[in-house]
Order: sequence, then C-alpha cells, then structure tokens
Amino acid sequence: MDKKIIFILPRESYPIQAGQVKIAYFLAKNLRDLGYKTVLISIDFKARDINNNNINTLGEAYDEIFSINISVINFIEIVINAILMRLFFKTPLQCSYLNSRKILKKIENILVLIKKDWEEDELLINFFSIRSYSLWQLSKRVGIKNVINLVDSMTLNISEKLTKLKNLKFWFWKYELNAIKSFETNLPIPKNTDAIIAVSEIDLGYFSSSNIRKTEKYLQFPVGIDFNKNKSKTIEKSFDLIFTGSLSYEPNINAVYFLVKSIMPIVWRKNKNIKLLIAGSKPSKKLKSFGRINNLSLIENPKEMNNLIDKSLISIAPMFTGSGQQFKIIEAIARRVPVITTSKAAKPFKLKHQKHLFIADTASEFAECIIYIINNYENCLGIIEEAYNFIYQKYNWEKITKNYVQQILNQ
Repeated sequence: MDKKIIFILPRESYPIQAGQVKIAYFLAKNLRDLGYKTVLISIDFKARDINNNNINTLGEAYDEIFSINISVINFIEIVINAILMRLFFKTPLQCSYLNSRKILKKIENILVLIKKDWEEDELLINFFSIRSYSLWQLSKRVGIKNVINLVDSMTLNISEKLTKLKNLKFWFWKYELNAIKSFETNLPIPKNTDAIIAVSEIDLGYFSSSNIRKTEKYLQFPVGIDFNKNKSKTIEKSFDLIFTGSLSYEPNINAVYFLVKSIMPIVWRKNKNIKLLIAGSKPSKKLKSFGRINNLSLIENPKEMNNLIDKSLISIAPMFTGSGQQFKIIEAIARRVPVITTSKAAKPFKLKHQKHLFIADTASEFAECIIYIINNYENCLGIIEEAYNFIYQKYNWEKITKNYVQQILNQ
C-alpha cells in the first residue's frame, strides 16, 4: 500500500517490554504484514548500539531503522533547556527530554529524507509520550501529518506516585504535578495532528486541548497481545508464582517490595516450598539481593518472557501505583496463566474478580488467593478460559491494527 508509517520513540527500542515500545513494535509489525512501509526513529543514549545489536528482531517490524544517540553535550543542553522552560514557561520537565538543537536537526533531516520520494498524504508520524513534545512542531515544519500517542496520563501517574513519597522527593514531584496537569488539560497540539491516543479510557479522560478541531480525534488504542505465538500445550511448571516487568520502573519496584516483604512471608508461613520468580530488566542492587532468599529466583533482562510465564503456575501483579494498562496482566492471561492483581490494575481492562482473574488489595488477600489457586487449580480452569476468550476479543493485535487502519489511516 502507498503509505509509510514513521514511529518516533524517545527511548531505547529494545527489549520490547515497555508499553510504548511494545505498541510501536507490534503495530508496525502488523501494518507491515498488511503491506504498509514502516520506519523506526529511536532516540536514546545508546540507540545506535541497541538497534544494531537487535537488528534481526527489529527488522521483523521495521523496513527502515534510524538511530540517534544522545551525547553528553546533548544531555547538558537538554537539562539547561528543561530548567529554563520550567521556570519561564511552566513546561513539565519530561517535555524537554529531546530539547537539543542538534537532536532536533538530525530528526528533521531524517524526516526530510524520508519525505523525498513520498507525497504528503502518504506519510504519517506516530509520536510517543510527552517526551516527544519537542518534536511535535517538526512534523508541521516538514509537512507530515502526525498522531500523538501519549500512552498514559502523567497527571494520574504522578498523583499516585506522591502517595508513596516523602520529604524533598514529595515536594519536587508535587511541583512537577502542577505543570503536568496544566499541560495535559491544554495540550499544545500542532495543526496537522490527526489524533490524540491513550491506552485506556481512564487515561484519555485527562487529556484535552483548546486547539481542538473537528478533524481531531481522541482515541483509545490499548496495548495488545500477539496471540499467533500463544501455545496452549501443557508445559511443566518450574515456579509457583511469577512477577514480570521493568525492574527500574518505580511502580514495579514498589510492587516487588510489597510482594517480597509483605505477601510472601504470609505465604511461606503456610507453605514454605512455594517458589517465586521475579523476571525483568535493569533491577537495582537491592532487588538483586532478593535472589538470595530461599525459594525466590531473580532473572535479569530475560530475552524471552513468554517461556518464563509458561513455566509459572500463577502470575502475580500487586500494582498500587502507575497509570495506563498493566501489560503483564493480559500477557499472562494470553498464556493461560491465572492472574492475581489489585482492583486498580484490573479496572482499565474491565476484568472481574473470580470471572477473569483474582483481585486482592491487601497482603493477606493476596496470600489467600495464592494458596487457594495452588490447592484448587483444577477449579480455576474455567476462569482461565473465560479470561483468555475475553482478552482475545479486545486485545489481539490484529483487531487493534484493523481499528488503527480504519480510524487513523481511513482505509
């Protein structure tokens, strides 16, 4: 098809775990299968090395890949600009992540190069998160339409973050929250933006703009599941419990601490042989120390998360902070692994207690659910199947891509 879709990621493109990375990768992969041309522009401190080292995987989704490294000089300029923009224009610090003249010029040159052999209506840029804010006006300057996928609401994210913070961190983030609220409720949208996107209706409700036009859309496009790779065969279980996710992401760090310090002591008092696996990228030194606890295993930077989920009896997600959709929940359900999570984490998916999964909001409730499932696994098979069928109808990438083609590409 005569359309080229450009994905601009203001972070590392691999591993494919973070929400915006997954959205870009699987959407691009499915669009490419439909005949569209796809392009990745990733900007990060080691973007070139990351992209080159994972070219085979990334090449399954993107026809062209451009890498822009953030240098020390770029970073210093970004920090200075962020402080000035925050002081004089009350711009959130996150919005200045790529605010460097050299970076902006490099991206503009790439967009001009891409546009060279294509008509304006054959191109579309997908920006991701408010980190890409400094780039939004570039699309207008080079004459390429765009959609802005904000993924989730930073207002919601920081509001919940504040409940866990004290002292200077609390006051810093409270100060930043005021700027974030103002930004998200009055988004400075370029005139050639076709849509604002978020992964859930809850997050979408935090975004608005005085620049809104009749042609502009506020749309929900959730994180999806690649069901084509799901294996339903019986696999021997090596672990009773698994927690997955980026281990440098603060809501996940809080969840792991709650799991290890509050939930598992109750569980191990009832059954000392229950095995817990924590798997994710970039764990801190303190999280690494958990690997020395009996019946607790830690796997850093796993290359294939699905195999680990398959080998686990239960997926546990004690998420009390964070916004958007917790991908780990539907990822486990797609592998037919029962899930225990909080009412907050289940809500964006509209998943129901004892119909699709198990909901717990205290350490004792989590422990009770864990023991129940282990002792009554056969009785949970109906819930597992109900959950699988429910998310397949809503969160398979084929359906999400089809909606994207219809609502964004108008085809």
